[in-house]
Amino acid sequence: MDSWTEGHTGIHFRGVFLHHIDQNNELYVFVLGCYPYDEGDQKAPTIRTFVEKCLEEYGLQLNSEKYVMSDNENKMKSAFNFQCKRIGCSSRYLNKQLEHAFTSETVDKQLVNCVEVQTLFTHVKALVTHTYSDTRFNGAFYMLNVFLMVFDELFPVINSTHLEEFASINKDLLQEICEFLIPFDTVFQELSETNRPTLHRVIPLRKYLLNCCEIQPDDHNGIRKLKIFLKRRIECSWILTDEHYLATIVHPKLKDFQTGSPSDREKAIRLSKAAIQNRAISQLISSSSLSQSFDQSSANNSMSRKNNKPSEKRTY
Repeated sequence: MDSWTEGHTGIHFRGVFLHHIDQNNELYVFVLGCYPYDEGDQKAPTIRTFVEKCLEEYGLQLNSEKYVMSDNENKMKSAFNFQCKRIGCSSRYLNKQLEHAFTSETVDKQLVNCVEVQTLFTHVKALVTHTYSDTRFNGAFYMLNVFLMVFDELFPVINSTHLEEFASINKDLLQEICEFLIPFDTVFQELSETNRPTLHRVIPLRKYLLNCCEIQPDDHNGIRKLKIFLKRRIECSWILTDEHYLATIVHPKLKDFQTGSPSDREKAIRLSKAAIQNRAISQLISSSSLSQSFDQSSANNSMSRKNNKPSEKRTY
């Protein structure tokens, strides 16, 4: 499910999608609808009711076997915390952390402390006419990258009113930022794949970004602070679910967790064993119930035949 607000009219919309993976591991995405959200509030119960109404149009309903993918806002977590399994959207989460790094002073009551990067970002935005989508902050990477490409050509033609802004931009820092953001853009592309499932990619890609956040001796001070912030947010706030571990360990190329930690692999093995045991117990219960039902049906049929059998006539 996705949501956004139309900029000119202020109308809220919610898109509801159905994802299906076939036996060949092909991903099919069906757009069930893009609905104007004209409910009275944005509270969790209202959102849940709205989605259930949308699903009812197709004879669908949520239950414990269905998965819901949404953004990671608290109201969405609350809306889908029962009678379904909610998985947070990793690309949305990552997008939000980058936005915090470049634009926020505090997150969860903690100081972001990326002053140099944020100051440079503010100066670039002031000089660029078309920036990026408010809901897709990864577009800021392209804005910065294009600005870097034409940086040396701007000084002779830049308006005098913006000359001070331009002179305040550290080109070396800008270049380091663009180089640092390349892996993040790669991960966005990987997680946005529309033809293949991506759940199994989350753990290795998360580890890949953590490695990219390791501080190097020649890093600019601003890059050091940016890496420290993003690494902390990825480690503490990018929550992995059991489904992420299970999807990874059953994948033939990722089951050894070569890009993960030993503890990740141990947890995945433990979860897979538990899942197999639960499935076996479920099948046993189902088989037992079926057997009891069959025995009861046979007994009823036998009793019915006995009652319907004509009585024998005796001659004395």
